[in-house]
Amino acid sequence: MPRMLVIRDAQMEALAQSLRDSFEKRARAHLRDLFPEDCAELSDGPLGDRIRESIARAQSYGLKTEDELLTFLEQVFILGPDFDSEYAWAREVLTHDRMGPATKAELLTRLTDQYLGVTED
Repeated sequence: MPRMLVIRDAQMEALAQSLRDSFEKRARAHLRDLFPEDCAELSDGPLGDRIRESIARAQSYGLKTEDELLTFLEQVFILGPDFDSEYAWAREVLTHDRMGPATKAELLTRLTDQYLGVTED
């Protein structure tokens, strides 16, 4: 008779935590690369706190993939930590109930570029 693999809740939580830690490490490196001056003032602890808090907010808007979460984190550094409550256009995109998360992330990037007057070459 074949043996069944049993994964306990504690093992699943440990795996999930490992994945979260790995993503946070990649996110820290990504943000330090894109925003070196802003991140220079933050040690890994405070930067990690900002990342975790921002990820929780991003997930509340339905963003879940690594790319979607990184897009949200980038906007935090470009527009400010509370951009989703300070800019009506950002809030409207993020709370749109018939727009998929990938579309939200893409539109958020385009509207941020428009707001900042960034043009494509």
